[in-house]
Amino acid sequence: MMITKSNAFKLYVILLHILLIMILVESDFILRVRYKLGLPPKPAELSDFYHEMIAYHKRMDGNIGEGSILFFGNSITQTLAVSRVSANAHNFGIGHDTSLGLLKRMPHYKSIYRAGAIVVAIGINDYKFRTNRDILSNYQQIIESIPESKTI
Repeated sequence: MMITKSNAFKLYVILLHILLIMILVESDFILRVRYKLGLPPKPAELSDFYHEMIAYHKRMDGNIGEGSILFFGNSITQTLAVSRVSANAHNFGIGHDTSLGLLKRMPHYKSIYRAGAIVVAIGINDYKFRTNRDILSNYQQIIESIPESKTI
């Protein structure tokens, strides 16, 4: 089969368009165009950072002893010096997290069964993603995911 100049040019144009589309999707070009047009960006609720922190938390979780105080929340919690609250406190805060993010990650923490106390401070980031009713529903499910002996 012989490739003609016409077919080679068509193939070249198609490959060039595919490459251009790949570059646009991988860059922030589309986000910048949305901004220029006055359209709100679509934030990712469960970001790469969220998943990296969960992997870190999973490694940390197995080393948490009996009676520890566990802090769960968003960036406010993540930046909290929990060791000033108690020498036996551990921080499971994740910046930009939401009630849905916390709800999805709660089953990963086996230390909640060994904890002496659990502190949950989450919700401000939810207003970008859901209604008050949905936020309250997530709170209820978070509380239900904590062993009864640990809730007040």
